[in-house]
Amino acid sequence: MDAFADLRTKFDNMTTEQKEQFCTNFKRIAHSSNNEQQMQFLDDCILKYESIINQGEQHSVTAIQEPISHNAAEPSQLPPENYAEKNSTSSGTSILKSRFNSLTSKLNEMAGGSGSVDLRLRDLFSSVLKKHTRAESDEIFIAGTVHTTPDESDIVVSWPKPWLFSRVLLALLATFALLYICSIQFQNPNMLPGLMFIGALAMPFSVLIFIFETNAPRNISIFEVIKMFFVGGVSSLVLTLLLFEIFPVADLDYIGAVTVGFVEELGKLLAIVIFVRILNPRYILNGMLIGAAIGAGFAVFETAGYGFRFLVMSGFNIDMMIDVLFLRAWSSIGAHVVWAAITGAALVLVKGRNPFQMKNIIAPRFLSFFVIPVLLHAIWNSPLLAGNMTTIYFKMIFLIIAAWVVILVLLNAGLKQIRKTGPGVSE
Repeated sequence: MDAFADLRTKFDNMTTEQKEQFCTNFKRIAHSSNNEQQMQFLDDCILKYESIINQGEQHSVTAIQEPISHNAAEPSQLPPENYAEKNSTSSGTSILKSRFNSLTSKLNEMAGGSGSVDLRLRDLFSSVLKKHTRAESDEIFIAGTVHTTPDESDIVVSWPKPWLFSRVLLALLATFALLYICSIQFQNPNMLPGLMFIGALAMPFSVLIFIFETNAPRNISIFEVIKMFFVGGVSSLVLTLLLFEIFPVADLDYIGAVTVGFVEELGKLLAIVIFVRILNPRYILNGMLIGAAIGAGFAVFETAGYGFRFLVMSGFNIDMMIDVLFLRAWSSIGAHVVWAAITGAALVLVKGRNPFQMKNIIAPRFLSFFVIPVLLHAIWNSPLLAGNMTTIYFKMIFLIIAAWVVILVLLNAGLKQIRKTGPGVSE
């Protein structure tokens, strides 16, 4: 039985201003008592209030009780064929939504929460097209220093609205375009290494900045991120190559694909463990950022290597290299960076505030998350739906969406973790 049923009804009937005041007052009670049920009720109220604000709605009692317009035809007034079609479409949508909610609920339970998760994609990208000042971008990039890391009580835990990543992506694309002109228009071979590296860098690094912006604790500096990107990324490649000496792969059949997925994700995990031991992060979002930095480094250097290989194999056909870089660039939105981010977030989720111990990587909760990037990676490389490029693209897009669903559930869990551990909440 819901102990807060009456209170939920009263909250639903409050005006927007009353909801805001209620959340402010109730969070003091919840944090002081440290009651799990009160914290869950507070989270639900905050999510409802944020949803109203973001949609620009004013949910007063009178608004809720507005009379329903009778201009539209009721289902019984619709022609039989139209009603059947509408009912069928509605039923199919309901089934998909139900299954999706069931999936997010299961992932949320794995992360220590309960219920389905509102992924709120519209909110997530709502600031991308807005105009921002140079001071705003500077404020993001100086995060994580002694003077700019907020106290735990001052951490902003509202749903993030990153935007700087899009500017980073545009800057890197402009750099790539200029290098392309140097290489093609002016036939300057000295620009090819730069073209290759920037082509490999643009998308994974932009995704990394996206996750850097969502790190609500703002306690990891851009210097640490760059260090993990280069040192951690290359370390994960070295560890992966060592593991391939133990688990060699001859062909990318189904067994080979599973082996590659396991070995490469394990190589990144070992690199993540190194930096988790060094930084001893306490927040899930910290682990996500550490994993993303190492995964981005892995992706960039691997893609640059593929670009160089196809350039040489094609007799220095630049168009062939560009095709490889383009395919690996857009697909990296949901590949190595995101897979490693899932692993890093899960590791810190299990570790908590305690120092890292080797038993953390064999904990059932961690393994239940770690198997996700391994399987996504294995399916990505497998012969499944490999008949033509259309089915291959379909498979890749599906896997990208699946990976991001996991990321957003972990992002939600990370924000809830901060709400529960901090003495206050800044919205």
